[in-house]
Amino acid sequence: MGLMIKYFEFLNEAHDIEPVDLEALEDHWAEQIREYFRNQPFTLTADPSRTISASLEELFEQARKRQKQNPGTQYLGAILQHLVGAKLSVILPQDKFQIHGASVADSPTDRSGDFVINTTILHCTTAPGEPLIQKCNANIRAGCLPIIITIYDRVKTALDLAADADLNGRIEVWDIQQFLSTNIIEHSLFDGTERNAKLAGIMERVYQ
Repeated sequence: MGLMIKYFEFLNEAHDIEPVDLEALEDHWAEQIREYFRNQPFTLTADPSRTISASLEELFEQARKRQKQNPGTQYLGAILQHLVGAKLSVILPQDKFQIHGASVADSPTDRSGDFVINTTILHCTTAPGEPLIQKCNANIRAGCLPIIITIYDRVKTALDLAADADLNGRIEVWDIQQFLSTNIIEHSLFDGTERNAKLAGIMERVYQ
């Protein structure tokens, strides 16, 4: 990415000397970047000797590293939301919940949450903040139960923000790894030999 930025700086300077079709070049290099990442997919290791939480943490760490390589990207947040959506699609009919596209955490929006299931609103984020708590408060005023699904080390942040807003005990806050691993273990009927198959089923939904 650093080399690409320098390359475009060079093109901008060259454009002052001789006209360059910057739009065509941008399209070309955008496709090269997409192709590069298509050839470097995220991987989830199915190791029966390790917990599902540990396997998911490896996946999330890949996303964190890629975000560092590409500042401004939101790989971890997108993976979190896709995993939640995939899990919901396994346990619920498609017409029983609404799915909204992944976006930057806590960005201003009119929608009530990332997933709407009856009177429950799910919010997926890796960085809980004041705007999210305001959304949750709006959910509560509308008679709905807000649930924040985040990464493990942001659970306390979300709970503290809820308490500061005098919403302690009115917002559920779940760790994504526990949310997924608990569901997978339950749906595999606590049979360790079935866990990977259930996890694989969720991952297949992510890519559909």
